[in-house]
Amino acid sequence: MKKPAYTTSEVAAFCHVTSDTIRKWTESGALHAFKTPGGHRRVRHENVIKFMREHNIPLPPELREERCKILLISQDNTLVSNIQKQLEKTRNACDFQIARDSFDAGRLVALFEPDVAIVDMAFQGTNASDICRRLTEPEERPGTAVIAVVSSDAAEPLKDLVDKGVALLKKPFNPDELRKALAAVGIELV
Repeated sequence: MKKPAYTTSEVAAFCHVTSDTIRKWTESGALHAFKTPGGHRRVRHENVIKFMREHNIPLPPELREERCKILLISQDNTLVSNIQKQLEKTRNACDFQIARDSFDAGRLVALFEPDVAIVDMAFQGTNASDICRRLTEPEERPGTAVIAVVSSDAAEPLKDLVDKGVALLKKPFNPDELRKALAAVGIELV
């Protein structure tokens, strides 16, 4: 059962920083906290999760409320099948959804609330770069990490997306490369 709020020491351990750093973050407003009647800072569970996701800090298992949620936005049946098979082979509990058009992508982002969106840059019908940009906007879906799947001979290096925190996965890829891309956005598969 999750705790409703954590001490600054507990949050520091989750974030791999000192308690003093957590105090500074709460004082600056970067991390929302409240004070107990005795003057001790506490950070609500949802604020810890939001902060860690916004700063790409991997969530420890004890903070995960539920199974990891991965949304694949692709029309490529081979890509869908490969990723699905690789995720099924892991011991992690992941929920996996597929969006095959831009309408489904928008609907599933809102309803499924994925932890990670894997976007096939060869997606047709809308600009895949625009999908990635929208997903990296905090007001669109805070906390959703993005992985862009690009062909190994992609002409555009997608530097602007990488600058916004989008991880790149070049195809063809092996299970270890998928695992590394997911780790880069805070999802550890075993």
